[in-house]
Amino acid sequence: QLSDWSWSSDVKPDFASTGQTRGSKSISFVPKGNGQSGLQIACTSASACLDVSSSRAISFWVHGGNNGGQEIRVELKSGDNVLGTATFTAEANKWTYIEKAISNLGSPSSISGVQFLASGSSDLETVWIDDIGLIKNGCFATDEPATTVAPVSTQPTAPTIPTSTEPPVTQAPVTENPTAPTMPTAPTENIGSSSQGI
Repeated sequence: QLSDWSWSSDVKPDFASTGQTRGSKSISFVPKGNGQSGLQIACTSASACLDVSSSRAISFWVHGGNNGGQEIRVELKSGDNVLGTATFTAEANKWTYIEKAISNLGSPSSISGVQFLASGSSDLETVWIDDIGLIKNGCFATDEPATTVAPVSTQPTAPTIPTSTEPPVTQAPVTENPTAPTMPTAPTENIGSSSQGI
């Protein structure tokens, strides 16, 4: 079970804010520049109760109000220990979807919670957060470099084979087969009185 572990009442966390919503409600807070007052959502026991070993990224939506430009730091925590941090900017008058890879946040196998703070030393205007979740392995995380696919080269046109300039080979005329010479008839030799010849 998760609950509000925000460090200071100065951040004024509101888990039912209607100031900026994607649905009916969102979470709003006022980031302070003291380095510790922020919005923190954590396990009730403050121990590492969330298994993130099968997750690739943490995801959420953020809205910067009318002015925007708030530089926010997100931290994964185990009790009071910060396991990893990443930053993002809340944009004005719009909800922006954010994903941060677990591998860029210390690669923990379990966490006790997540915290959102001002990334600098100045107090910031109200920020709205919604739909905090974990992206499971096998899903694409947008802050990881996409695989670059080499452009497919256009297949060049096969070169034209030039026509040979050598003179054409003259084919010998086909000579018709001459008529076979007529063989002279062998003289008939009469043997005896028989008229049979060879």
